[in-house]
Amino acid sequence: IRNFVISSLRLLAIALLLSIIRNAVVILAANFVLDLMQILFFIFMLRKNGCRIRLRKTDVHLLKRIFQYCLPMAVFIAVNSLNRDIDKYLISMMTDTETLAIYANASKQLPLDIIMASFCTVLIPYVTRFIANKESEKAFALYKQFLEIAYITTGILCCAAITVAPQLMNLLYTGKYESGLHIFVVYILVDLLRFTNITLVLTAAGKTKLLMITGIVSLGFNALLNVVMYNLCGTIGPALATLITTLLLGIFMLWENAKTLCTSFIKIFDWKVLLPFAVGSTVLTLILYWLQTLLHEQGIHFFVILFVVCSIYCGTMLMFTIKRLMTNFRTVNDITKRTSA
Repeated sequence: IRNFVISSLRLLAIALLLSIIRNAVVILAANFVLDLMQILFFIFMLRKNGCRIRLRKTDVHLLKRIFQYCLPMAVFIAVNSLNRDIDKYLISMMTDTETLAIYANASKQLPLDIIMASFCTVLIPYVTRFIANKESEKAFALYKQFLEIAYITTGILCCAAITVAPQLMNLLYTGKYESGLHIFVVYILVDLLRFTNITLVLTAAGKTKLLMITGIVSLGFNALLNVVMYNLCGTIGPALATLITTLLLGIFMLWENAKTLCTSFIKIFDWKVLLPFAVGSTVLTLILYWLQTLLHEQGIHFFVILFVVCSIYCGTMLMFTIKRLMTNFRTVNDITKRTSA
């Protein structure tokens, strides 16, 4: 609740400032001041709860161990970021400014993994504790529940976005960027596959060097594939290259996560849930995309189409998955409560 209030206040402050002063320097300065105020607030909260930070008591002997863990992870994060943007660099080299602008907007990451990211943040300490205590079965049980929550929630949001992709793109970027629709859809699929790339288990197990090597190899593969796919398919080629790289990297990450948890790749999914969900999502997405096209041809306002079609998709999928999701939530809650106790 506190984090939500702080984020809301930051958003409100920036929005008010934007309405008064349209100056990038002032906005950045205001953002810096808000960051500083947030740090001071956290220091105050820590002291209030009996946690005082004393720099003179720093144990410098721990720095080596910290850097051994953090530096490879930092390289992986940097490479991962570059991996997602490398197609834009190729497009900027091979095309004009207008094409780059369309591609850059169409390929922007949407917050469709909001629920997955929230659960990942909350569960990191528990998975780390289980792995550190050699409790592989508990870590596996928690990870399996997390994966199911991740692909169901992310899948529903991504497929809902695909059903109304033209209207959603119009809402976000106006009709001027409609020519980038195919790239927009490919990147929604990239967002859909992101649950496979979660580093939750490997970071908890301290395998940051493996992550670093994996990130560098995937970057090289993606760069090469970008060039090949651009020559074969044109501007959509780099987007498809990113999709293929994300899929292959995701399979490798799931495989390594399973190995770390002393189990097999096959066992990390409940296939009786995953397969019907995948088939049902695909069929419903195709049907509702056709409905969206039909409504558009009738001249109905894009926002009405977006609201109606998304509501039908989300409502239908939740009707079939809500019971399973609630079971997942309760299981995660029980595991974390027992661990905290």
